[in-house]
Amino acid sequence: MVDGTDIRSEGISSLGEPVLGGIGYVPVRKKAKSSIQLKKGEIIAGTIMDNNGQNQVVVRLPMGTYNAFLRGRLKKGDYLFLKVIENTPSLMLKIHSVYTHKNRKPIPDDEILRILDLPDSKFYKELLRVIRKFESRIVRDSILLIVKDYLGLIEQKVRVEKHPEATKAIYFMRKHGMKLSPENFEDVRMLFVNPNVFLNSVLNIEKFTLRGNKNFPVLKNILKSIHSNIYNVKSMMYLFSSSGVEEGKLTTFYEIIRKHVIGNSVFALIINDARIIKSSFDALYKWNEFALNNDAPFFAYLPFPVKGRLEIARILMLRPDNKMNKNIRMSLKVPGFTEKENEYLELINSEFRKKGFILENICLSNGSESSFDPGANSSGARLQSISVVV
Repeated sequence: MVDGTDIRSEGISSLGEPVLGGIGYVPVRKKAKSSIQLKKGEIIAGTIMDNNGQNQVVVRLPMGTYNAFLRGRLKKGDYLFLKVIENTPSLMLKIHSVYTHKNRKPIPDDEILRILDLPDSKFYKELLRVIRKFESRIVRDSILLIVKDYLGLIEQKVRVEKHPEATKAIYFMRKHGMKLSPENFEDVRMLFVNPNVFLNSVLNIEKFTLRGNKNFPVLKNILKSIHSNIYNVKSMMYLFSSSGVEEGKLTTFYEIIRKHVIGNSVFALIINDARIIKSSFDALYKWNEFALNNDAPFFAYLPFPVKGRLEIARILMLRPDNKMNKNIRMSLKVPGFTEKENEYLELINSEFRKKGFILENICLSNGSESSFDPGANSSGARLQSISVVV
């Protein structure tokens, strides 16, 4: 269990506006005849031209070059977004945000943390890796608010043992407006756990059905359906839905776990695995129910075959807004995937587009995770970030 002591010592108090502390403002140096005025609260991009190491910098802004007060560990050449705190009698700035890429190449984690004046620690690096999969620009105060929420949950005795998963849940809840109460966090937490936990539980249940002489027809039939229909995306979408709608003799994996396994003493050896699967589907349902009435993405679980092995994919989908061209066919290809795996990804993409969704992220139980830019042009979706484990 993380107690938060190390995190508190790493600068959480930095959240908020900077305080000058007696060194005085630095005179502004503007271009001659510049008529453009900076406004308090304005966010503006700038390049650091010089830093004297005493919170005094020379910064090039679109309307001119200025001397300014700016705290941080910035170096000459750093490009970032700044917030105007004071504009008279002299200029006082605050670090606001930075892009994750420069010249189409990812900026290293330690460089982003330095530019944002955040601790160069394992905790902050892991948090940054979570956020940069979904954001092209990292906002300093957004990171600090997530850390503040994380520490708040610890103080309320909420389970947050694995902080990359906990902070990922907090990030999504904060970004999409779900109230961060201990109850809501517990309800959706399992959705952000590595899908490998889900897969291992499925495999443990499958091994259980193959042991001994006992016959488990309900479980065996659903597992057989998963393997035999794995390339039938429509069947997999049904089998792995979190609804309890029955269709003839076929029912969902969730319903079988909920109705036939949990609470049945015959399955005592796999009860923990059954609970993991149930809580994962419950979290999926809770989040998607929230997403229906809010501007939030939807999630889905699906089996995904990789090199002959069964993997579990957690898929993140967006509903296209009015600015997106809904008729563009997005072509998704992931480096490291075989041709057959990319074809399967296209099948998933096609089926979800029929339902009005656009794929934004796919996370596999083998550690592979890819994010796509939903604002694709006619050439297809742009691969935004990728982390592949082969």
